[in-house]
Amino acid sequence: MHLADEELNIPPSELSALEDLYYATGGADWDWQAGAGAEWNFTGNPNPCVDNWQGINCSDPTIGDTYVYVLTLTLPFYNLQGSLPPSFGSLSQLIILVLDSNALTGTIQSSIASLTQLTVLILSANALTGTIPLSFGSLPQ
Repeated sequence: MHLADEELNIPPSELSALEDLYYATGGADWDWQAGAGAEWNFTGNPNPCVDNWQGINCSDPTIGDTYVYVLTLTLPFYNLQGSLPPSFGSLSQLIILVLDSNALTGTIQSSIASLTQLTVLILSANALTGTIPLSFGSLPQ
């Protein structure tokens, strides 16, 4: 049974990871998509799921839930510039991560390997360097 009007938020660690991503990749200069939802805003009491932030889809709340979780993060062609933050691994229920066609630099964070629910990872068309961490071998196939 789903709750109709419950405004559960994501865990503080997930909100922090999104905020780290925003600031590490020049969020103020992202190319927001018209009609695709709200631009990310960390002032006040931010709630990415209820506020329909662009590129984010969350789990549905059910009775007894304390939180909802970010399930997909999809920001292709958003002009993300910079490196993925280590806190990215805090998105514990993330299933789909699509950050292709941006200007991401640096290496792929090994913390992504802690995303044990991840089934889709698309980082192509960026300027990432280095090798894929061996810890990625533990991700589900």
